[in-house]
Amino acid sequence: MSSTLREGGVPESFEPASVEGADGHRLAAWSRGSDSAPAAIVQAPAWGPSSDYLRLTLAPLLVDRLRVVTFDPRNTGKSTRSPAPRSQAASRLVEDLECVRRHFDIERFVVVGHSHGGFVAMAYAVRHPRRLRALIVLTTALRNRAAAADRDAILDSLPAGPQREQAVELVRAGEALSVDDVANDRELARWLRRRMAASFFDLDALTRFQRQLGRSALPSTDALRGMPREREVWVEEGLRDVDVPALIVAAAHDPVTPPSESERIHRLIRSSELAIINRAGHNPWVERPRETGRVVNAFLDRLPD
Repeated sequence: MSSTLREGGVPESFEPASVEGADGHRLAAWSRGSDSAPAAIVQAPAWGPSSDYLRLTLAPLLVDRLRVVTFDPRNTGKSTRSPAPRSQAASRLVEDLECVRRHFDIERFVVVGHSHGGFVAMAYAVRHPRRLRALIVLTTALRNRAAAADRDAILDSLPAGPQREQAVELVRAGEALSVDDVANDRELARWLRRRMAASFFDLDALTRFQRQLGRSALPSTDALRGMPREREVWVEEGLRDVDVPALIVAAAHDPVTPPSESERIHRLIRSSELAIINRAGHNPWVERPRETGRVVNAFLDRLPD
C-alpha cells in the first residue's frame, strides 16, 4: 500500500447509511471509498460523543488509502436512543460494530478506535480476531481512571495560560465523568468544553479543532447513563490471546489516557507496536498530524496484503 495521509479538514463525499445494530438499534453510518479498497471502520467513544469529530478530523487522514466507515454508537448522535442499564456495555458495542461490518459487506478490516472507542476496538479484537487485518488504537486505556500521579505529572508539564489554568484545576478536582454531574446534553457539552484546554498541549490546535467541529451533534447523557461503572475485565484478560497486528498510539501530554496506559496495553498484546507522539494531548492527530500520519502510514505499509 502507498500514498500519504492528508492533514485534517472537512471530509468530502461521505455517503450516509442506516445500519440495523444489535438489540434493534438503528445506527447512523457514513462511508467513503471504493468497495474494492482495503477497509477501515472507525469506532467512536460510546459514552456520549457522536462520531462527528472523528469523521471531521481523523477520517480525512485515512481516505486516500482506505475505504473508511464511521458510525454513531448507540444512543449518540443520529443513532436511535433507547437508554437502558448497561446499554453501553462492551459486549453490546462489539456486536454493533459487527453489524456495521456485515452491513457494508466487509470481510476483513482495520479497526481504528480513539479513547473509549479504542477500548471497544480492543474488545472486538478479543471477540472477532479473524475479522481483523489490524487494530489501531489512539490514546486509549483499559481503566476508567488514569493513575492520579501520572495525570498530575502531565498536567504540571503543560504550558501555562489563563484558559489552561481553569481547565487543569477542574481536571485535578474531578473524578470519572458520571451522569450525576450533568442534567442534559447541553450541560454535558459545557462540562466537556470547560475541561478541554487540559487535553491539548497546543491551544492553537484546540482552537482549530473547535472550529472544525462546527455544529457537531451534542454529546449524549443517554449514552453516559448506560455506561457500566467499571470497564469489563474480560477485555484486558482476552488481549493476551490477541495475535493481530496492532498499533498503539499514545501522546506524551495526554492526562486523560497517559502513555503509561498505552504501555500497559502494549505489554498485553504481543503483536503490538507502541508509538508516543510528543507535544500532543488526547487528540494527537489534530495537534501533530504529520507525525501521527507517518506512524500510521508506516504501520499500514507493513501489513500483509
